[in-house]
Amino acid sequence: MLDPAKPHVLEGADPDDIRYVLENLRDHDIREARAFGHDPDIVLPAIVTHATDVYTAFHGGAPAFIFGTHEIIPGVRQLFGFGTEKTQRVMPVVTWFTRSFWLPELFESGVRRIQAHVPDDSIASIQWLQSFGMFREAALPGFAVDGSMMVQLAFTQREYD
Repeated sequence: MLDPAKPHVLEGADPDDIRYVLENLRDHDIREARAFGHDPDIVLPAIVTHATDVYTAFHGGAPAFIFGTHEIIPGVRQLFGFGTEKTQRVMPVVTWFTRSFWLPELFESGVRRIQAHVPDDSIASIQWLQSFGMFREAALPGFAVDGSMMVQLAFTQREYD
């Protein structure tokens, strides 16, 4: 039986969980959303609502991190994730879940490529993405709405196998 006090990941994102995460969103995630020219209160619920797949990680019974992908074209997914100040506490279980279940499931379903765009100075995000195999594919000068640098990270089924 699941112990709700321990960090865990569940499929889906309940509207109340989305609302809770948005009300407690990390400054880091607010800045990342704004780098794309979006108001986090508007764009993040829309991202989750229209996601191809979405998961919620919980800490102490409360939602801490919501993540998933959008299909850009058949077989290609764009990764997203945002959370509260408790995000760091759930990252070990999110990483384990991602490596052990989610990535194998995505690639077995026909996904060929998963990519993410992150501000160049979001070192913790970049390091976490690289920790499970994403590679820094490109520097994107002027990609953020303020003209700052973004990086594109990706992995393909070939690198994963």
